[in-house]
Amino acid sequence: MAKSIEKYDRIINRWTEADETRPNIDGAIWDEDIEGIAAAMRESGISEFTISINSLSFLQTLDAFKGYGVVVQDVVKVNSLSTDFRTGEPQKIPAILMKVM
Repeated sequence: MAKSIEKYDRIINRWTEADETRPNIDGAIWDEDIEGIAAAMRESGISEFTISINSLSFLQTLDAFKGYGVVVQDVVKVNSLSTDFRTGEPQKIPAILMKVM
C-alpha cells in the first residue's frame, strides 16, 4: 500500500462501516492533508467522495437551498473584499457555485 493511502486509510475505508456507496469525510480536514487525501483517493480508484463536515450549519443551509431547486455546481474562486498586499489585487477566495434549477 502506498504511503499516502496508508495515512488516509481510516478515511478511505471507514465508509464501508456506514454502508455508504462512496467514502465520506466527517471530521476535520487540515489544509496540509488535502493533497494527500486526493492522492489516496486516486490511488484507491475512488472517483467520488462526500464531505459532511457540519461547520456552522453550512450543510443544512446547502440542503435548504436544494429544497428550493438550487444545487451545488462547483467550487470556484471569487474576488474577496480584501486586497492581496503582494499584488494590490483583490484576494481570491474559494466559493461554492450554486445553480438555480
